[in-house]
Amino acid sequence: MDGVLAAKRNLATLEQQRRSALGKKEHLAEQREALAFDALTGGAGAKKQLDAMTADAARVDLEIENIASAITEAKRRVALAEDEAEREAVRASAAKARELVPQLRQAGHDAQAAVEAFVIALGGFFTTAREIHALGVGGPSVDLVRVNLIKHLQAILARQGVSFQPIPGPTERRTTAELVDHWTRNIEAQIARQLGEPVTEAA
Repeated sequence: MDGVLAAKRNLATLEQQRRSALGKKEHLAEQREALAFDALTGGAGAKKQLDAMTADAARVDLEIENIASAITEAKRRVALAEDEAEREAVRASAAKARELVPQLRQAGHDAQAAVEAFVIALGGFFTTAREIHALGVGGPSVDLVRVNLIKHLQAILARQGVSFQPIPGPTERRTTAELVDHWTRNIEAQIARQLGEPVTEAA
């Protein structure tokens, strides 16, 4: 960003110089117009002044051309500085994302472990419920519990913007940990591309 600001300051300085030179050119033109008649009809002093102003005007015209060339280069440098600043912002974001990947991977694996622990606990719940039913004790049926449990899980997942269909597709049969590993590999590949590093494509 400092490079962009410096490049823009240089451009602003040159544009101010151009405005000043154009103002000088206009002023000289007015002075030459006022002297031209006397200088070209025999006034020696006026002729000398007009010659000096004409030389000044030529120098100002050359100065304006030089400033215009400098402004063209200054604009090119502003564009280059802005491009580099944008690339640096992309690199900084990619580096920050890389720092977060282990956290994302760990959270996904923690979620997988939590799901597996939940399934084990749920299996114990259903086993105990069946044993209680086998003993002739009333209560909600296992099927009723299952239906209400699914509704509850759907409501909880909906808080995170997650929903699921009754029949999972092929990719949904992968474990959470497998999916997380796949996702994080893709993220790391994208980060590497943004940083200009060799990329090992995710399987």
